[in-house]
Amino acid sequence: MSEERLLTVRDLIDVLHVSRSTVMGLLARGEIDSLTIRRARRIRASALRAFIEARAAQAERLSKAAPEVETGAATEAGRGATPLLE
Repeated sequence: MSEERLLTVRDLIDVLHVSRSTVMGLLARGEIDSLTIRRARRIRASALRAFIEARAAQAERLSKAAPEVETGAATEAGRGATPLLE
């Protein structure tokens, strides 16, 4: 069996920069695959990557479908981004 890092709910909160209730909702709806070990919820790093890639692909499809209106806020949002997963 290959070893893969298991992430905690707290890890997802930190990586995605969202609230605990948002993460729990994503897990409850099955948008991010997870497993339960006793009472602890764990998420494979590959499941988080798959979720992020799917959301990025969806955003790209939407941006191609609708013409983008450039604003000052939109241009600033892309600056200083940090990688989500290493």
